[in-house]
Amino acid sequence: MNPLILLLPVILGGAALAGAKKRSSGASETDRVYQQAMDPEMLDLTWLRQAVAFLQQKGATVQAQNVSARIASIQATQAAEAAARAEAERARQEWEQRNGGAPTQAQLDTVWGQVQSGELDVPTLQYAWTLFETYGTPARAAATKGQIDQKTQAATPAPPEPPTVVVDRREGGETIVEPPTPVAPPTPPPVAPPAPPTTPAPAPAPAPAPAPAPAPAPAPAPAPAPSPPPEEAPEVDPNGTIALARRMIGVEDETGWKTKLQPEIRVWQAKMALTPDGKFGKGSAYRMAEEVGVLPRIRYWSKGDLLPGCVEKYRQKLYQIASQLEAQGKREHAVALRISAANETGQGYPKKPAAVPTQQRIDEALDVAAAVNEAS
Repeated sequence: MNPLILLLPVILGGAALAGAKKRSSGASETDRVYQQAMDPEMLDLTWLRQAVAFLQQKGATVQAQNVSARIASIQATQAAEAAARAEAERARQEWEQRNGGAPTQAQLDTVWGQVQSGELDVPTLQYAWTLFETYGTPARAAATKGQIDQKTQAATPAPPEPPTVVVDRREGGETIVEPPTPVAPPTPPPVAPPAPPTTPAPAPAPAPAPAPAPAPAPAPAPAPAPSPPPEEAPEVDPNGTIALARRMIGVEDETGWKTKLQPEIRVWQAKMALTPDGKFGKGSAYRMAEEVGVLPRIRYWSKGDLLPGCVEKYRQKLYQIASQLEAQGKREHAVALRISAANETGQGYPKKPAAVPTQQRIDEALDVAAAVNEAS
């Protein structure tokens, strides 16, 4: 079994609470949420994750998979934009070294004229945007960013249309094809159980009869793992890397998570020939990434690191490690590592960082699980 899979049950342990809350709403509500989720203009990943959870609760498996595919597509686009942006920043630095300083106003005007021509590709536009953003021309930076967004969206394949509703009416034997009902403006899907309808009467809650198949619902509930799984045996995890990653992720939703487990981290760092200071930084993360796909958050950044540049450099290094793993045939590991890179936001940068919400970690784990299943 791939090491990265071993972390998913721990992260998903909290999903039992979310999965236990269920209440039925009409089929039309499911259709409405699905149509909103597949709208090309809907790019809110938090909302889309809620839509996936809602559709899964309602048993709309195919629709939930389609929305998950949209999420993966949006994340891939964002990762590509981040990579292009990093490349543009490198190009800017090289330009300054080669030309001995910042561009002159005349040079900026020349670049602006090329942007206005509408003929530049996205990487070149990213380079131009970096120049305008850095050297104080906000109006030009905004206009260039608008072109980048427009061209990026044009290159993104349109998501599949929601399935047509087919109604077989027996009067005369004809089959009538009805389009889906018009969609209202996007509203958050009721992932937490929707409020009970106002019309129903007493609502007999403890009705034991109506759920002839209660077997599937209890299945996800026993998520808390009371004892470590056999995959943590020394022959599978000789360095204790998987076990440490699990424990670190497990405390990220607690106050003071940045300084927790330092003795355990020290022991592991010494075993890995790293500086045993108990501080989980980029070097420790790169070493852990060789064995684990779902990584803990970076807790300590180097003194010279400044947000957001240090986060972007860290991501690029993880992308390189992922490419090497993919070349070795470890595709699922590489996929999970890329998602870990995208999810790192520098949250551990402050002295006393905020806790990572449990639901956020659950959503990230669901993204990894869906991507790994697709890759395998």
